[in-house]
Amino acid sequence: IEQPDTARIEANAAAIAVNPVYENERLAELTHWGAPWANLRVVVVGMGTSGDAVTDVLAQLGAKIVVIDGADTPEKRERIDLYANAYGNVEGLFGPEHMRALPLVDGQEPELVVTSPGVRPDHPVMLDAYERRIQIWGDVELAWRLNERSDRLTPKWLCLTGTNGKTTTTKMAVQLLEAQGLKVFTNRTGSNFVRGVAAALLGEMTLGGKLDADIAVLELDEAHAVHFVKAVKPDYALLLNVLRDQLDRFGEIDTTRRMLATVASATTGTVVLNREDPRIRSLAENVQPGVTVKYYGLDESLRSYFPSDDEMRGGTVAKATLPEADVTLTAFSGTSATFDLAGVERVGEINLYGIYNIFNAAGAMALTRAVMGEKLNEDKLIAELAKITPAFGRGETLNVNGRPLQLLLVKNPSGFRLSLASANADDYATMITINDQYADGRDVSWLWDVDFDSLKKTGVQMVSGVRAWDMALRLEHDGVKVDEVNENLADALKGFIASSGNAPMRIFCTYTAMLALREELAKITDVERVS
Repeated sequence: IEQPDTARIEANAAAIAVNPVYENERLAELTHWGAPWANLRVVVVGMGTSGDAVTDVLAQLGAKIVVIDGADTPEKRERIDLYANAYGNVEGLFGPEHMRALPLVDGQEPELVVTSPGVRPDHPVMLDAYERRIQIWGDVELAWRLNERSDRLTPKWLCLTGTNGKTTTTKMAVQLLEAQGLKVFTNRTGSNFVRGVAAALLGEMTLGGKLDADIAVLELDEAHAVHFVKAVKPDYALLLNVLRDQLDRFGEIDTTRRMLATVASATTGTVVLNREDPRIRSLAENVQPGVTVKYYGLDESLRSYFPSDDEMRGGTVAKATLPEADVTLTAFSGTSATFDLAGVERVGEINLYGIYNIFNAAGAMALTRAVMGEKLNEDKLIAELAKITPAFGRGETLNVNGRPLQLLLVKNPSGFRLSLASANADDYATMITINDQYADGRDVSWLWDVDFDSLKKTGVQMVSGVRAWDMALRLEHDGVKVDEVNENLADALKGFIASSGNAPMRIFCTYTAMLALREELAKITDVERVS
């Protein structure tokens, strides 16, 4: 196994954090399907689903392409042969030896690198591109450029980002907009890095570059949104919150705020902000002249349920004069929630786990009102709230041997705290699964900022995952009894189900653990396939 070149990675840290955009007159012209793509020298990194589609489309447009992939399989060679025979301008280089540096294309320096899902920004070929100042585009950026066609209206697109609640709020927004009669494209899996959006987008587009939708609602990771919006400016943006999260990726909280400021500044139509979060509220300063700013918020009586990052850490927060909100959550009880919609009181039902999702609904409603404007059907807006089901892994409930099992995604202190506070521990058997892959966050020290006192009485039946023993140690410090620790997730899940008696089950899990759990659970019960 090749070890990362730490010195080289450190030397390219700025480029890794935010993919640089180089001045290039040739690439600047490539903003639509009919642009001069012919003879463009392109390296496509990865021959997976989206890499295959990218190769096919660019070859049709006359680009000269070299595809590199670390895996050498007959299927991939067969696809390359197919394109080479059809278009005559495609070459494939397969095997790990071809993933250390970018090859020449047609005997010359490449003009563009297009990355496929799963290629990390600190991969050796990416470092080589930074050092040679060769432009890198994600699949989604390429796909959106190709979607610009003179023969049809290009869909509006909307960026939704923030620390917590992105996937569920995106699902809410999609359903609310569909209920208004719009055809909506979205990245349904919650894979919100550029590669996940790209895979979703390319999966829906025809090979001719057409996306059949009125609007695209894209959930984006905060760091990946920065690069994405530089290439494709959103018509609308919904910015949820800023909380300490994955310090190994984002650094301190004000770094995250600056990332979201880039999104606010790039948006061309309407920016919807959470007025209760001071860092989000301040993003109004970054919005361009002529762009509309809308807010959603809380009645003062509810603010203690939804603390900001500073309030959660016991800091003193100065009283601020808050702007008027287009949607305000004024009361909730059980699944019933009361909203003030620009002065009109409406009551709706929200059948989702977690009090935080009631506030997220206010954001999704504010966004829908901004998109629909005078065409909004308010009755359909309220009625659709009750029909929204959990996004996968975010309070998703499965039936296991006649008992409910909930999957609850956790990735930072605020989210874990609110998730614990949303139900009585006495009512559940509890399992916690912590991984530390890139999508989870390598640094798990954030677990020490979570208060686990609510689990003292019942304890935790099972702890699993790559960082199982770190989690068990954390629980021990809070006096929470752990019945069993098993790093093998499949075995731990079986043991948890068998030992939990007749109680409803819940599993708090990080992102990659959640994906693995769904895969294991699919062997014993019906699990919705999300692709």
